[in-house]
This record gives sequence, C-alpha cells and structure tokens, in this order.
Amino acid sequence: MKSVRVVGKVVGLVVFGLLGLGVGAAGPFIGREVLRWQGPSVPYGIVLALVATAGLFYTGGKLFGPLGAVIPVLTWAVPVVAFLLPRPEGDVVLANDGYGTAFLLVGVLIAAWNFGRALTNPGKVDRRAAERS
Repeated sequence: MKSVRVVGKVVGLVVFGLLGLGVGAAGPFIGREVLRWQGPSVPYGIVLALVATAGLFYTGGKLFGPLGAVIPVLTWAVPVVAFLLPRPEGDVVLANDGYGTAFLLVGVLIAAWNFGRALTNPGKVDRRAAERS
C-alpha cells in the first residue's frame, strides 16, 4: 500500500512539473492580451497568467509540501529564462517592458511566497493527535 502512495506522489510531482512548464511557456504570450472596449484597454492577460502561476504554485505546495512547491517553480523558470534570452534574429519573447517585467518579478515573488509558506507549514497537522502526545 505504501508503494502505491509513493508512486502516486511521484506521478503527481511529474504532472505538476509539466504544468509548470506549460504555465511558464504560455504566460509570456497570454500576458500580452488586452481587452479594448470603448477607449481604455484592460490588460487581463497578465492577470490571468499570474493567477495561473499562483494557483499552480499554491496547489503544488498544499498537496505535496515543500517539494511540491519547488518542482513547479523550477519547471516554470526554465521557459521563462529561455524566453529572456535573445534569439538569433536579435529579438526576445519576454521583452523588457511593463508586461514582461511584471510577469517575471511578480512570478518570482509568488514563487518565493509559496515556497516560504510550504516550508513553514509543510502539511496538514492533525491537532487532536498533537494534543494527545
């Protein structure tokens, strides 16, 4: 029974790692979306990308503890850092403008906050068991 639990945890961590790759790769593209309606534009894409990032990091840490908080962060960082590097044509995917900087900096702050939260509260604590001992 314990081996099934270990396999389930490993599969869950791999899934969260792949989700980190997906969110990190899609975030810079989704972050550029704006809604233009009767004059002012509303940048909903950057909010959507950062909410997806925060949700992924929070859920990973909540389900799997500190390791579940680290795996999505590391796999999220791989495409984000790759998009910061210039291509042979000389341009970059994640530009040094408001959207790119906001996605990078707020994403790193979200990652640090969720990792710190996972370290200080690594899992569910059974209060009744703690009171008995």
